[in-house]
Parts: sequence; C-alpha cells; structure tokens
Amino acid sequence: MRIAIVDDERPARSELKHQILELLPEAEITEGDCGAAALEIAGEEKFDIFFLDINLGDINGTVLINALANMQPDMKIVFVTAYSEYAVKAFELGVADYVMKPYDKRR
Repeated sequence: MRIAIVDDERPARSELKHQILELLPEAEITEGDCGAAALEIAGEEKFDIFFLDINLGDINGTVLINALANMQPDMKIVFVTAYSEYAVKAFELGVADYVMKPYDKRR
C-alpha cells in the first residue's frame, strides 16, 4: 500500500507514520511538509491514501484537495488536523475520513 503524509509539523508526520507502520508494516510511506510538496508528490507516483493536514502554511488543505483529487481520482484523502471546525466542509469536499490530532491509536 502506498501512503502519503503531508503535514508541516515534523513531529505530527513522524507520529502518524509510526502508527501506520505499526498497523501496516509493509506500507510504503512518502512524506511532505507543505502544499507544494503535496502536489509534487501526487504528480510523481500513485497513492492509495493521502493524509493531508489542513493548515500547511503555504496553502489550506481544503483548497488543495481539489487539485489532488483531480490528479489521482481513485486516491482516498484523509484530513489530519487539530481543528474540528473544518469537519463538515471536509466531508462536503469528499474526504474519506477526518482524523483529529493528537492521534488516537484506536482511531
């Protein structure tokens, strides 16, 4: 399974990667730290799941999601954020899931 994690906070990326690899040790994970990196990553290879932070610094994930979905229509996009107020908009945009920080292993 190919997974991308794009979050401007390195500790958040590391924690999510660690938790994913505990569940899916065979997963291939690519990381990025900003919206520009997300577009570059999505343009280079196909992913099954794309974990995307909402506040990336250079662009908001709610804006970026449309470009990513157009680039890879079969990819599942999961928002990861510390902000619950984006949840309704996220699902209106078609995300597969919405995960709150800090991460809960049971989730």
